[in-house]
Amino acid sequence: SELDLNDEKEKVPEINDYVVVKLTSQKSIKHYVAIIISKSQEEYVAKFLRKSLGNKFTFPSKDDIANIELSEIVEILCQPSVNNRQQYSFSFDINKYKNMG
Repeated sequence: SELDLNDEKEKVPEINDYVVVKLTSQKSIKHYVAIIISKSQEEYVAKFLRKSLGNKFTFPSKDDIANIELSEIVEILCQPSVNNRQQYSFSFDINKYKNMG
């Protein structure tokens, strides 16, 4: 029903949510997975993961933290599973995003 769609649209990321972030530069569009670590009105602070093998992601040894805007968040992900090598696995279709970083 239409009601469900509206609910989905209103969903905004909260702290500790994992999200897909779309970053656009003059030459390219890249997508990244990040976790929201704080938020204010229209701005979020996110800690980015790096793509590892397959559908797995890891945090780099040096934290990669940046401010992002709500408009740059394209999907809120379910909580990942983490293996003993600190690799995070998400159940989303990674192939729908070009240039996953």
